[in-house]
Amino acid sequence: MLTTNQIEQINSILSPGQFKYLETTGSTNDDAAQWAAEGVPDFSVVAANQQTAGRGRADHTWHTPPDSALAFSILLYPQIPAAQFARFTGLCAISTAIVLEKLCTAPVEIKYPNDVLIDRKKAAGILVETQWSGNQPKAVILGVGINVQKESVPPPEGLHYPATSIAHHAQNPQRGEILLEIFSQIRIWRSRILTAAFVEQWDSRLAFKGEAIVVKIDGINKTGRLVGLDEQANLIVEMDDGTRPHLNISEISVRPRRDSV
Repeated sequence: MLTTNQIEQINSILSPGQFKYLETTGSTNDDAAQWAAEGVPDFSVVAANQQTAGRGRADHTWHTPPDSALAFSILLYPQIPAAQFARFTGLCAISTAIVLEKLCTAPVEIKYPNDVLIDRKKAAGILVETQWSGNQPKAVILGVGINVQKESVPPPEGLHYPATSIAHHAQNPQRGEILLEIFSQIRIWRSRILTAAFVEQWDSRLAFKGEAIVVKIDGINKTGRLVGLDEQANLIVEMDDGTRPHLNISEISVRPRRDSV
């Protein structure tokens, strides 16, 4: 998947972080958590050709067959307030979307909070996990899975949301090149993570903006219209009952409303 030159470039981008590539693993997030316990440097990355126990948000599984997808986890030692940790999901989503926009002929959007869509189908998912030491966050692990080749898309009967791959919308995508470009974008946008420009990048790519949606809040489905993000990167939804809550990532999941026009 990676050439010697690409590995050298990745090591340069991550420095002083370390890079580990595994042919097969259970979960790169678990591997990154073990690395955190060992005290490896900030911005270290574990990537794998195949995951056998990949997971997504809300206890969903993540399908990572060999030779067709990207699965990696980034270990960061956060230097921002814990109240702003939702932005780490945005960091991966923005960076991935920017790279996919350069490759794909179809529109690339971010389905709040943690999916990247191509042509309104899921191509990438993000799982952010935080390690704590008492009441203080010790490390943040950013897990990313991306469907690159057509073979990486799971069977439809096992899906919670329609899926696609980069190869359905781009000619001959190369996993190594995509990985390298995403790391470059993450380094750029991490340095801007608390800025208004960061939120603007996220907001400008939101899927279903202005459209009727179903939003699950604390396990309950409610309907409304997606407005956008506020300055704290919370989602603003104009609910059918007239309220206009600002919702954070921990509370919600979003999908289009079937009866929307």
